[in-house]
Amino acid sequence: MTKERKAIRYPYNLKGQELTEAEIAVMDAIIKGYTFREIAKALYITKAQMKWIIKKIYCKLGVKSKIEAATKVIKDNIIN
Repeated sequence: MTKERKAIRYPYNLKGQELTEAEIAVMDAIIKGYTFREIAKALYITKAQMKWIIKKIYCKLGVKSKIEAATKVIKDNIIN
């Protein structure tokens, strides 16, 4: 008998929504060159929580990488 896996919920229905203050802070750190691990450590969150935040940011911005996300945030003037 195998264990039943829980379905992973992805935040796909978030496209077009505005970033929260926390998500903007994460994007600001990414633009400044910090790694996901460094950001998670600074925010006192787990690796899994950081992954979830990144997935939400990507879905909201409609991108697939941190470079695309950073470019879009700068281009659309989301971070001042």
